Amino acid sequence: MKVTVLLVVRNCEKYISECIQSILTQTFDDFELLIVDDASTDNTLGIIRTFKDKRIQTICMERNNYIEALNIGLKKAKGKYIARMDGDDIMFPHRLEKQVHLMESDSNIHVCSSWYECFGISNNICKGSSGKVQYPLLSLLLNNILAHPTTMLRKSFLRKHQITYKEYYYAEDYKLWSDIAIAGGNFYVMPEILLKYRRTIHQISYIKSEEQSRTAFQIKQEILEHLLLNHFETDKNLIPLYEILASYNNENELSGDAIIRLFAEIFNLKNEKK
Repeated sequence: MKVTVLLVVRNCEKYISECIQSILTQTFDDFELLIVDDASTDNTLGIIRTFKDKRIQTICMERNNYIEALNIGLKKAKGKYIARMDGDDIMFPHRLEKQVHLMESDSNIHVCSSWYECFGISNNICKGSSGKVQYPLLSLLLNNILAHPTTMLRKSFLRKHQITYKEYYYAEDYKLWSDIAIAGGNFYVMPEILLKYRRTIHQISYIKSEEQSRTAFQIKQEILEHLLLNHFETDKNLIPLYEILASYNNENELSGDAIIRLFAEIFNLKNEKK
């Protein structure tokens, strides 16, 4: 089997039918749709069971644990590639076909995402980067550069490096990307809109935005520490510089974001000199 579409859902009864329909009508059909119901308390599971397509496999969680649900999906996936999807989003018809074609044509691509269209409480096109990400860790040091439900992952790379979702709540995808990048993974952003991303006031990213920001900053700090240690042998000034700047941060005289931006510029300039 070529693809597992991993769909983790909780209380999506308003949108789940449209989401599943967009998956089942893909132009590429060598896939399983693995739905992990994360202990929904509404009629989400009942709606899922109205679909009789043999490609659908359903796992029901007894208690709500999103990270565990994602990891169960990774473990149970049969496909060569894992395409992520959320229960309130909509795939464009050629999404799987285009992403599989790219992943098959270049075995060195480990994560493929795409541009996407936002709709709901806000309507806009989200593009971001395009093509192969040249320095993934440096890009991730500044921002989460990928939208989780647009991604397709090479399963063999995840299993080789024993990469799973970690308990970095509300930013678990960001942590996954950083773990993949540290392991040497390559990222590609397709310059095409392959997903409609629904924005609502009930989304975790909306309700838990402050917690998400704190977790994201923790991930940025971890990436920075990794880069500092990785470059220490060639530039022993980096860690003393970081310690000086951190002292200013401790005195509330310099923001953590400013430190991260400064080191991102330093590392980018170093890479340009190579």
